[in-house]
Amino acid sequence: MVGPGGGPPRKSHTKSRNGCKTCKRRHIRCDETFPQCHNCTKHNCRCDYQDTGATQGGSPPGPRRGPGLLISPEIEIGIENWHRTGVPPYPELLQYPRSAWSGLSRTDLRLIHHIIGLSIDLHRRGLSGCTVWVQKMPNFLAVSLGSDFVMSSILSFSAFHLAFLTRDQETKQLAFRHKVTALRGLQTALGSFSKENCDAILAASVLLSWQATDHQSWAYLQNGISSVLESMHPYWKQESDIAQLIENQRALNTTDLSMAGVRHGTSGPNDPGPTNYTKTHSPQPCNLAHSQRPSNSPSNSGMTSPTKQPNYHWTASKPSPAGSSGSHHPCSEAAT
Repeated sequence: MVGPGGGPPRKSHTKSRNGCKTCKRRHIRCDETFPQCHNCTKHNCRCDYQDTGATQGGSPPGPRRGPGLLISPEIEIGIENWHRTGVPPYPELLQYPRSAWSGLSRTDLRLIHHIIGLSIDLHRRGLSGCTVWVQKMPNFLAVSLGSDFVMSSILSFSAFHLAFLTRDQETKQLAFRHKVTALRGLQTALGSFSKENCDAILAASVLLSWQATDHQSWAYLQNGISSVLESMHPYWKQESDIAQLIENQRALNTTDLSMAGVRHGTSGPNDPGPTNYTKTHSPQPCNLAHSQRPSNSPSNSGMTSPTKQPNYHWTASKPSPAGSSGSHHPCSEAAT
């Protein structure tokens, strides 16, 4: 079509109903760029394209919004920046290189944001000594950045807690998927038990034992931890922060190691753990009220707090330190 005065032809005008809601509300043309249109980027406002699963140019979708992951707009902005720049939203995490987070999805970062946020908040309030998991989480996170199956253990731990808060089945299934991945990785690592991976094996075993909802699963993992500790060379233990934490705090014989209380919404009388946090969009503690332990937690299953871990039959043999014979390793039953 020739333009006025014989000029160049005008571009044909096309209409689209696929523009974002923000552009429609502002009565401006949307360029329909995913995951955020240019107008929303220019005006520094949130684009509703981020709520959809559609992507262009291979850009991964953002974390699922809604009750499942408890994502507020503020949290979403922080996670998006974390994913894009590698700069975490908590100063306590700046000690790690930006590249440490590069392989994680936005949903993974949200799960880390949730559980680490609770831990950091309790540390800031001077309450880190009230529960075992808060004391150990920074150590476990450091190990997880070099171990995929430990990271999966943290992600499942966080997802299970979010699923408890929201009663969301998708989040619960997400937790189970991460747990299966963690167990498979743990089983593989036990096949090459060494000084280099003993911290990761201990960290994953403890994290998974926190998620146990029945006494048998808890006992399997606890006896596996004991077996690993007994099989470590003395100088391995001296250099292992995880082993020192477990032994010094008698973690193998405390009911804090059970995630059953978290899963059922109860904690110990002096435990301001994750379950005593409100169902809010930010990790801020509120009710630290006392509550009873669940009937199926280790503390109510006939177990006391003995000075020596009960000798549950877990596997036929213990892991063999590097340089020794023996091919069968613990955790194999728990990992199947």
